[in-house]
Amino acid sequence: MIDSITSITPYVYVGGELAARTLSNIYSNDIRCIINVAREIPHVQYPPHIESIKINIDDMSTYYIKKYFDKIADKIYQNEIVNKRKTLIHCQAGISRSVTCIIAYLMKYKNMSLIQAYNYVKYKRQAAKPNQGFWKQLQKYENELAQINDKKKAEKLETIIHIVRRNLHKLLHIHDEYPHKTPKILNGSIRPMIHRSTRQRIRPFYNRVYHV
Repeated sequence: MIDSITSITPYVYVGGELAARTLSNIYSNDIRCIINVAREIPHVQYPPHIESIKINIDDMSTYYIKKYFDKIADKIYQNEIVNKRKTLIHCQAGISRSVTCIIAYLMKYKNMSLIQAYNYVKYKRQAAKPNQGFWKQLQKYENELAQINDKKKAEKLETIIHIVRRNLHKLLHIHDEYPHKTPKILNGSIRPMIHRSTRQRIRPFYNRVYHV
């Protein structure tokens, strides 16, 4: 129902204005942070132990909602991981604006694709339906996250390559002086530094080094 609160994850809830104003909903679900993303809905003061945040977002396909994706996603993540607090995000009906922000959070912190995140939220809350403009911005956000993840993977691979090169250099130096110790040193110095999944990806190199 549109006027109800829906649990998307154990720490993330979505709803409309009426559901967010009903304290019994807030207390029964142990909500400790409420984010109002509807410009037209006035900021509400809740009891002191409940944090209340107001973000003015218009329910228009031309509105640039993407500028708030990181801010809201980071807040939800902080509430969940650091503070162990449940977050409710609401707009007027819990259909477009709030749902869009939650999808962005799932993409950033739960490693979901846009389609996966949307289907997941839709399964939990059938009324969920970001407007066309918000959907296009989610697509752009997905591409941006992919680029960031690719960069992180490349940096990690560079680190691995640096470690392998450094240890191979040491190994070659030791091999020149103590040939009989090379197998033991190789097994003890390089192998633990390469994660199993990474070894599988560079199997040809791994086989050559370890003679397997």
